[in-house]
Amino acid sequence: MMPASSAAPAAEILVVDDDPEVRDAICDVLEDEGFRVQRAANGQEALTRLALELPSAIVLDLTMPVMDGHAFLQARARDPRLRRIPVIVVTASMSPEISNDVQLVRKPIDVDALVEAVRAHTRP
Repeated sequence: MMPASSAAPAAEILVVDDDPEVRDAICDVLEDEGFRVQRAANGQEALTRLALELPSAIVLDLTMPVMDGHAFLQARARDPRLRRIPVIVVTASMSPEISNDVQLVRKPIDVDALVEAVRAHTRP
């Protein structure tokens, strides 16, 4: 895959996953593709970051301590500012109960599918 064009500012992606190895791997892939990334270990940490800065998209795990992905999505649905941010859910669950306004990428993660999903939601 080719990195994002340097002509336009890189889109910022918030990666939310409690597993540091998975979170770092996703961030490394996205950074290699030209995205700027921020990290959060759970939904509550993500909401704290979102109060300061809104990213172009969010990559979200569902199963996390403190505040899981489902609770995060509920909080997002109540906030008009956050509802506009595209969410790509990454999960190993075979039948996750998520709303229709998020995209799903299954674990183990297909890197190409994840990058394409992020690109699709961050195109100008």
